[in-house]
Amino acid sequence: MYKDTRLRGVEKWYHKPPEDVNMRIPNDLLKSVCFLCVKIQKGKNGGRFQYFGTAFFVGIREEDWTFTYLVTARHVIDEARRVGHKTLFVRVNKHDGGAENIELGSLDNWASFVDESIDMAILGFAPNINEFDYKFVPESILVTPEEMDARGIGEGDELVAIGLFTLHTGKHRNIPIVRTGVIAAMPYERFLDKKGREYSAFLAELRSIGGISGSPVFVYLDTRRVYDSKIGENEYQLLLLGIIRGHWDLRRELESDTEILIDDAVLGFSSGEKMNVGIAVVTPALYIGALLNSDFLRGGRKERMAMDDQENQITEDALLEKELSSEEFTQDMFQGSLRKASRKISEPVSERKETSE
Repeated sequence: MYKDTRLRGVEKWYHKPPEDVNMRIPNDLLKSVCFLCVKIQKGKNGGRFQYFGTAFFVGIREEDWTFTYLVTARHVIDEARRVGHKTLFVRVNKHDGGAENIELGSLDNWASFVDESIDMAILGFAPNINEFDYKFVPESILVTPEEMDARGIGEGDELVAIGLFTLHTGKHRNIPIVRTGVIAAMPYERFLDKKGREYSAFLAELRSIGGISGSPVFVYLDTRRVYDSKIGENEYQLLLLGIIRGHWDLRRELESDTEILIDDAVLGFSSGEKMNVGIAVVTPALYIGALLNSDFLRGGRKERMAMDDQENQITEDALLEKELSSEEFTQDMFQGSLRKASRKISEPVSERKETSE
């Protein structure tokens, strides 16, 4: 048996070492990412899908259930609404080698904070695991402020981001790209968004472009930086630090396309050109945890489990009544009915039981 502890020390057991055992990025993280898109309605491109954002799956335990959610940056949802779309689609890879664009319903179904400066949105969503090839990031690997202090996470720590590259999305299935960098600044001071609202974020020396918004960002820690975990000498752990919010551009409005001298450096800009400064803005993962454990989403999970229990009880009562009314009812049938009544016989449509590898 082989124990994999790369995701924050969470143990995953295999009969033999998985194919990606020597990779820095487990395949499960690549499979947790999917692409958000809209369907073009008019013009020569009518009917085609435009991919413009990243989302990823997060799973949270609730008693003996695991509920799966889709997480992205809130501004991705807002941008679709701004240009007149009523719904988003998500492209998820399939086991047969292809992918499918799945409609996600009304944009109003996404949960977000009342404080609109927090750039995050979550939707309860779990495609059929037998048809679609995806994995979820467990909520347990989200970095908390207490854990950051305990592990000394800070400037210079290595980062990995996984998301959409709009110039190469993949013709037949999602092909997420991996970007690397370091924490450039901690969220000691708050920033202002375009509407003058304050928000907290990490700064990352990590090139962000359109399409990577909503991507998960993981911090890499080696054996010197782990605690409360039995981990091998040459192993490491990845924790979810946050999600990509965006980046900064240098903007220059020039009267001509000539070179100009700025701060003793010759910079060539075209009129109105923008230059990516290579600093990404990362919304802290603690907001994901706060929203997942909010009264609203927790209440939804409790309600779904109660509905499932009620539906199962009705089904079991009907079966028991049918067998009790049978003229050939036997002691074995009675014992079988009792066994049926003591267990669930169906799973919810949008959630699933957790299974072992």
